[in-house]
Amino acid sequence: MYKYIVFYFVLREYSELVLIRVFYKALSFVFIPLVALQIAAYVIRFNAYGFTGWRFSSLLFIIFSVITIVLTFIKKGEFTEYALPVLAALILFGSVTPFNLIDSAYKSQFSRMMNVLNKYGMYDENTASLSSYEREKVNQIISDEDRECLSSSFDYLTRKNKVLLPLWMTPEENKKTEFKELFGIDSYSENENLFYADYNNSSVKAIDIKNFSSMKEISSSRSSWKEKDGKYQYYADDFDRITLEVDGNVFDVTDFIFSDPGSEPDRNSDEWLFYELDENKVLYVTRYDFCWNEENKLFRDYSLKGYVFYK
Repeated sequence: MYKYIVFYFVLREYSELVLIRVFYKALSFVFIPLVALQIAAYVIRFNAYGFTGWRFSSLLFIIFSVITIVLTFIKKGEFTEYALPVLAALILFGSVTPFNLIDSAYKSQFSRMMNVLNKYGMYDENTASLSSYEREKVNQIISDEDRECLSSSFDYLTRKNKVLLPLWMTPEENKKTEFKELFGIDSYSENENLFYADYNNSSVKAIDIKNFSSMKEISSSRSSWKEKDGKYQYYADDFDRITLEVDGNVFDVTDFIFSDPGSEPDRNSDEWLFYELDENKVLYVTRYDFCWNEENKLFRDYSLKGYVFYK
């Protein structure tokens, strides 16, 4: 659609040409059902997930597109040039007014979160903080829809938002606020058999590198949480292997990481977190975590960091 609008203004000086007139008339009618479909899809997404910065800017563009296309039908597009001042006004509205896209997205996501908190008695208006609710009980009775709403709005507010959060959402300075720690409930429904494993070597240990010529830092991560059938959900991207790309080659390290080598703290990590990728490269893992769905034989997500040493 945006390409049509750009060409509409660029080609105006050639409007006397028959082909250009056909372009103007035909595509204006073609975009009417497309705009209607886009508006309907937008309403569905907004009702499900509320405003985000990107979604708000998308709304402004839809408004601009509708106005522009409507103007093309008025007196053969005589007033279409006024679409550009409208665009400038929309940009100003979304950037410098109290209804700018950052603040609007924050208010929308905060409202979604508060609706769920109030619904389950998790928030105390008198103290302007979380109430002393029975966390395990709420974890059992909260619906999947409300759980997802609370989790997604919390994720946006704490990870993608630039507005200062209320004090009750930031209990300690310079500490990352975790969903489970703050609300005492799981961010997803525990109706599946999951296996978690994680390891983090935070200590600095000497490594014997006399057999290696060089090294480089490496990382790999993947999440199954993606959009599918118009809704974000786990296992939308299904995978059952942990892979690592090094110098254009993909190595499968599933068996090594899945054996959960970090689960034996009595052993020397400098020994058992080494893994030979091939005859010339050795992987040294410094951190990993993964979540495995035992029933479906799929990873929910995984993350791996470390170094590759070259012989």
